[in-house]
Amino acid sequence: MPLLFFLLMLPNPDEVNGCERCRAIIHAGTNSPDGMGSPADSRLEKLDSLFAAVSGRGGFHGALGVVYKGGVFYQHCSGLANMETGRAFTPRTSMEIASLSKQFTAAAILLLEQDGVLSSEDYAASYLPEGFPYKDVKIIHLVTHTAGLPDYTPWFIENWKHDRFVTNADIMAYLIEHRPDAVFAPGERYAYSNTGYVVLAEVVHQASGMPLDVFLQDRLFDRFPFENSGFYNRSLIYEMENYAPSWHWSVEEGRYVRPESIPGREYLAFLSGRLG
Repeated sequence: MPLLFFLLMLPNPDEVNGCERCRAIIHAGTNSPDGMGSPADSRLEKLDSLFAAVSGRGGFHGALGVVYKGGVFYQHCSGLANMETGRAFTPRTSMEIASLSKQFTAAAILLLEQDGVLSSEDYAASYLPEGFPYKDVKIIHLVTHTAGLPDYTPWFIENWKHDRFVTNADIMAYLIEHRPDAVFAPGERYAYSNTGYVVLAEVVHQASGMPLDVFLQDRLFDRFPFENSGFYNRSLIYEMENYAPSWHWSVEEGRYVRPESIPGREYLAFLSGRLG
């Protein structure tokens, strides 16, 4: 099943109801910054004024929060979560976080290292299918974007049938079969790498016996207050009640559209089956 990672960005301790403009102030103890403990504080009024003005012009669709010492001090939501259905943003709307999910993949590696299951200094190939060609790459290289692995994206855009989701297994098969050249030697320099984090997801799968999404659900999301967080099937996200998919502005159509509907960006759909 093609899966994507999404996270609830705004906690809502006071269970504030969804509305066009939402706000919650935490007053007690360490949750209030010095000089900002009163709802009448001029700085809070300025925040309200700013976002009221921006939202009033249709310039902000989303939710934000100010967190101080573990508490939500200020939160605001406005605009639409779903441009097709007209569903409004609420403080509890889950949002697409795209590659910000990589921090959770890295956390999965650290949890496994904490458990003594693996070491970040291990060679990644020892956890991967036979034939993985980048024998000198260590797990720590993958975590820190210093592995030098080639980008798989151009090959799949050029060669993949667009009506089929690409999975991690497909990407691993491509790396093993085609053996594209590394960009640089492991540890030589930094270069952001989607490939590296797909490989990390496979390391987690092999080391833990669970796919990355199942592992994170068990070890993080179910044990800590990550409500409405997890992996969702892209074919369902535009119909979900409490979810905000990403949207792109189409100059030609003069409206927000699904990103994968823009010519030349169809890959955003069929490459969405990856974990990592």
